Amino acid sequence: MLANTTRLVLATALAAGGTLAMQAPASAAKSCLLGKWKLTQFTMTAKGENIDVTGQGAEGMRLTVGKNSVTYNFTKAKKLVTTGTEAGKPLTVETQYKKSLTMKSSFKGTKTGTLTLKPKTASGSATGTVSFGGKKTPAYKLAKKYRGGEYEPIAVPVSAFDCSGKTKKTKKATATLKITYTISDPNGTAVGTLSFKRSS
Repeated sequence: MLANTTRLVLATALAAGGTLAMQAPASAAKSCLLGKWKLTQFTMTAKGENIDVTGQGAEGMRLTVGKNSVTYNFTKAKKLVTTGTEAGKPLTVETQYKKSLTMKSSFKGTKTGTLTLKPKTASGSATGTVSFGGKKTPAYKLAKKYRGGEYEPIAVPVSAFDCSGKTKKTKKATATLKITYTISDPNGTAVGTLSFKRSS
C-alpha cells in the first residue's frame, strides 16, 4: 500500500505512460543547457480522480548536462516534501535522495528546447528513502527504478528547457535554467518546474 501510494503521489505512474505537451524546438549542435547547474527551486502538482497533491524541495541537487549524458548529484539535496489529499484524506510524503544518478540523454535546441533521458541506461549509486504516515521505507535504488520504467518527479524522461533567462547579478543570458514538464494519462496530470543557477 505504501509503495503504491508513494508512486502515485510522486507521479511515477503518470511519467511511465504520459504524453508531454510542449512546443517543438529547433535542433542545434551546441546549447546553453550544457554544463553544471544547481537546483534552487522545485515545484510539482499532481491531480487525478483520487489524488490532489503539491510537492516542493530537493534544493541543492546538482545537475551536469553533457552532450550525451546527464548526472544528478543528490549529495547536498534537501528533502522533497509532497502534501495534499488522497481519496479525501490528508497526505504527507517526504523523499530524501542521496548519492548520484547518471543516464544517457539527448537534447534539441540552443536556449530553449527539449531534454530527453534514456532511463534504460540509468546507472549510479543514487538511493531514495520515503517517509509516509509515520513509516519509513527501506532505501531503494534509483537506477533500478528507472531501468524498470518507474521515474521520480525531479527527473522525468522528456522535459522542456529554457536557459535564455538573465539574473540581476550577472545580467548575462544562460545564467539560469528552467526545466518544465506536463504529463497526462488516464490517471491524471502532473506538472513540474525545476529552477537552476549555474554551478562551478
